[in-house]
Amino acid sequence: MKKTVGYARVSTAEQAKGYSLDNQVSAISDYCGYNELNLARMFREEGRSGKETTKRDQLLAMIDYCLDKSNGIKCVVIYHPNRFARNVMDHLMMQDLLEKNGIELQFVMVKNDGSSSGKMNVNLFAVLAQYENDQKSEVVVAAIKKGLEMGRWMGKAPLGYLRNQVSKTPSLIIDEEKAGCIRYIFDQVDLGVRTKADILRDVTRMGLMTLKGKPLTNQAIDKMLCNPIYCGMVYSKKNNFLGTGDFEPIVSKEQFDRINARPGKLAGIKHTGRDAEFPLRRFVICGKCLVTLTGSEPRGRRKRYKYYSCKNKNCSMGSIPLIDLELLYLDELEKLSAKPAALDLLEAIMRDVWKAKRVDAERNQKARKQKLQVLEDKKESLNELFIYKKHIPVETYNKELQKIDDETKLLESEITHEAVQEEKLIEVITKAKSYFTNLPYCWNRLQSPVRKQFQKLIHPDGLILKEGKLGTPRKSWLFIDFVDLKAQSNTCAPPTGFEPVLPP
Repeated sequence: MKKTVGYARVSTAEQAKGYSLDNQVSAISDYCGYNELNLARMFREEGRSGKETTKRDQLLAMIDYCLDKSNGIKCVVIYHPNRFARNVMDHLMMQDLLEKNGIELQFVMVKNDGSSSGKMNVNLFAVLAQYENDQKSEVVVAAIKKGLEMGRWMGKAPLGYLRNQVSKTPSLIIDEEKAGCIRYIFDQVDLGVRTKADILRDVTRMGLMTLKGKPLTNQAIDKMLCNPIYCGMVYSKKNNFLGTGDFEPIVSKEQFDRINARPGKLAGIKHTGRDAEFPLRRFVICGKCLVTLTGSEPRGRRKRYKYYSCKNKNCSMGSIPLIDLELLYLDELEKLSAKPAALDLLEAIMRDVWKAKRVDAERNQKARKQKLQVLEDKKESLNELFIYKKHIPVETYNKELQKIDDETKLLESEITHEAVQEEKLIEVITKAKSYFTNLPYCWNRLQSPVRKQFQKLIHPDGLILKEGKLGTPRKSWLFIDFVDLKAQSNTCAPPTGFEPVLPP
């Protein structure tokens, strides 16, 4: 008896068509019994398409097993040629490989007695298997194109969306739990302030995971930012199609276009490099050679130690530990911090300005409301002349009605609600006081690159490190006044106004 192996395969769609693995295995076993073949092993391939042989692990394992001479395999039995392959060339190549190694290929449903007619019969079914597969592919491609034209999303629901299981339209519905995190990513990138690492850390804390339940990666954010589905578009690179989807967007088209219009591998995200670790690099200047400092992290016996040093390799300044230089900078910020009393004048000015603006706003609002009432009276008179008294033709009525409606919409758009309530103003002033009276706290809580902008605001020309002390050629005009105010016993009014103090 010939030593034989069997091979059975189903794809997910074919499971319901009578091609179940159990049916195939049973038929192969019966066939071997009738034809006196010794079935030594059965290879079962479940949920695999016959189109690509390289992705069918059991098929490849079966061929390797047969080609191993120590196993002594002389025959392979398969239920039908379309279970073996869906491509004629694959079928012929594998059949030729087996036959060259003395292994016969037989099929339960297609008789092959080794004659020319028997071989032609098998090859004909192989052609039909490919024809059937190609025909299915054409139907699927046509259905996909039709669906894309209708605005339907034809693939797997991406992160932030769910398949609409209730009706066909819309094809996707927003997963609000994840969509909030996705909007946060787009908003932060649009602002261009946070780093990619910061954004990724934030959304991970919010609980945003991939569809497989794993944390997002940098590459996942890169792909998300340039995926047009998030602005309500359907896109298919394979079908060269881009159109409006039948589902709600997560972000606006304007924001999506704005982010992707920026140059760079990752649009909209600024990479800080070493600035986050060494916030004073390229900001503090060496007092000896006037070259900016840089940061370094040499390795010690047990750990790395961070230092600031001059970028000029020929400079004799040496290096200063990171913590020492940053403590010096915090001392400078403390010197610039204003006392709460020094801000009383600013608060009084802000309140006066706010009250003046409120009076103007209320006056304008009242005038607009009066105009709206006049337009409403005109509209009622127009309706009475046309509907009840019939004194004007329909063309005149429509023209005058359109004019009144246009003027009404214009006035309504100009009427604004009270933008700043008194409670909100007090909250803003209180927060501003807390910041200006504790600049070291502000600096510590900021992240790069906002911290860099904060430093430039206070010291536009940077700081100079000389003999272990920090100095600056010029402070911001705003903080000059605060320092002067701190030196006065009476802080009700600045001695030189709000302009920068000029040297005598």
